[in-house]
Amino acid sequence: DGVIRRTRAVAAIVTSILAGLLLGACNDPAESKSQTSLHKIDHFVLAALDLEAARERFEQQTGARLVYGGSHPGRGTHNALLSLGDGAYLEVFAPLPGERDSEFRQFLATLPEFTPLAWAVTTTDVAATSEQLTTAGYEVTEAAAGSRL
Repeated sequence: DGVIRRTRAVAAIVTSILAGLLLGACNDPAESKSQTSLHKIDHFVLAALDLEAARERFEQQTGARLVYGGSHPGRGTHNALLSLGDGAYLEVFAPLPGERDSEFRQFLATLPEFTPLAWAVTTTDVAATSEQLTTAGYEVTEAAAGSRL
C-alpha cells in the first residue's frame, strides 16, 4: 500500500513536471486564457520488445504494475498501461507475438527497452494546440483515432 501511494505520488509529480515543460512552452504568458486552447497531457508512449518482460521489469524497478490494455488491430502490437492520475497514463507498446510483420513492428524491434516513442495531448482546439506545439519546436502529427481489443 505504501509503495503504491509513493508510486502514484512520483507519477503525479513527473506528469506535472513534464506537462509543464511540454505545454508551458506552448503558451505565451502575455495571451489571455480565452485566446489559448485548453490542453493537458493525455499519455506518454514507451517501446518494449516483449510486453510481459517489460511489465515484470517495470514492476521491479518502480513497484507499480502495468495493466494489460489489449491489442491494436492492424498494427501487430499490444500494450500495457499505468494510470498517472488526472486522466493521464503511461502506455507501453510491444510487438504482439504471432502477428504478421509490419513496418511499425520492425521499427519497435530496433529500439532499446522503454524508449520514449511519443506523447499525446487532449485539447479543446486541435488547430490552436498544434500551432502552439509547432511554434515551440515540437514535431506534431495529425490527430488519429486509436483502438484496441
